[in-house]
Amino acid sequence: MKRKQKEDSKRRAKRKRLLEDLREKMEKFERSMESSSSSLDSESSDSDLESEISSNDDRTRDEGEATLKVILGEDPKSTGEKGPPLCEALVNRWSSYLGAGLERDVRDALIVKYKIPENCSLLDAPKLNPEIEASLTPAQIKKDQFSMTIQNKLGRALVAQGSVLNDILVQDSAIQLEDSTKTALSDAAKLICEAHYLMSFHRKHELYPFLNPEVQKVAMKSNIDGLLFGEDFQEKYKTAREVKKTSWELKAAGPSGYKKEKKSNLNYKRQGNRPRFKTENYVKKNTGRKPLQRYRNLQQPSNQQNHRKGSRKYYN
Repeated sequence: MKRKQKEDSKRRAKRKRLLEDLREKMEKFERSMESSSSSLDSESSDSDLESEISSNDDRTRDEGEATLKVILGEDPKSTGEKGPPLCEALVNRWSSYLGAGLERDVRDALIVKYKIPENCSLLDAPKLNPEIEASLTPAQIKKDQFSMTIQNKLGRALVAQGSVLNDILVQDSAIQLEDSTKTALSDAAKLICEAHYLMSFHRKHELYPFLNPEVQKVAMKSNIDGLLFGEDFQEKYKTAREVKKTSWELKAAGPSGYKKEKKSNLNYKRQGNRPRFKTENYVKKNTGRKPLQRYRNLQQPSNQQNHRKGSRKYYN
């Protein structure tokens, strides 16, 4: 508690000092305004004074905002810093593409133009494993194919950007760019690669609920290559089943010569031998009861004695 009180007192003292500094700067600014207004004699001095006043005003405002930021923290309504503006030609075209997409002819032409390099086949979207595809419904397969289409477009974007980076990195290339430009192109390629990987990761997680638990365990540990769950997925699944089968066999058999000993509970009170029932002198009593007649003959009337009236009554 004492340590917390000391920290609170230090924090209050720091805020008090910042407010006093801000008050002194404001008073100094007011004095400079008064002295400058009294010494205005010519137009040149007026212009110089206005520029000085504006610079002092901006400096004081910035210092005041910094002080308030330290005391009150970040403004929750601030949207954060923005990057430098783009060229209007790029903004107009990209805004149209982002809002309405590309036309089909333009899209098909770009896909044909930028082909996947022969030494980087992972730019293509990984295909679905045949054994997994056989267990899915047509609707699930169609949904996965839509995600593959998006991945293929990301791969073509990497091909287009990689062609520029490839020309820059060649030693005899005539293209000379600054290091910041090269870094920006490389960073953009990294982000597109990340988006490509996340699409594969999303496709795998969409299919997990349709797999049984054993297959799901193997699928989660599989790596992505030309196939979504890996080209060696079937072999890994067979190995996992054999390991499980062997473990069950070992568990059922147990070590040789092992006999489970019975452990007696120390608090258990053993019951004594109960006397057996002797049947030597047992004679079954004759109750004299007749067997029940389940089915009555409905053709003959049955006589029942009416005990109340003392008369007989016939029932059909």
